[in-house]
Amino acid sequence: GYWCNCTGGYYGYHCEYTHDLCNSTYDGYCQNNGTCFDHEENGPLCKCPVGFHGSNCEFTGKVYCSFPCENGGWCIQESSGFVCRCRLGYIGDRCQFSE
Repeated sequence: GYWCNCTGGYYGYHCEYTHDLCNSTYDGYCQNNGTCFDHEENGPLCKCPVGFHGSNCEFTGKVYCSFPCENGGWCIQESSGFVCRCRLGYIGDRCQFSE
C-alpha cells in the first residue's frame, strides 16, 4: 500500500479533508450563534448555545437525552432519536473514547 504525507492542514488517506472546514466550505453552517468544530471523521459539528439543538442548532427548546453524553459531548435530536455529538478528541456513541 501507500500513504500520503499531507501538508497545509489537510488530512485523510488522500489528503482530501481540511481542518478548516468551518471557516471555508461550511461558513455559516451553525445557526443561532452555534459554534462550529471541525471533526476529522464527521466533518463540521455544531455546539449549540443553551436553548437550541439540532445538527445545525436550528431547533429551539429543551432536549432530554435518554442516556448521558460523556466528555463534554452534547445531545441532539435526529430523525433516528437522540444522539451525542462529541467534542474534538472524543468518539463513540456517548463520546466515551478519546481519539
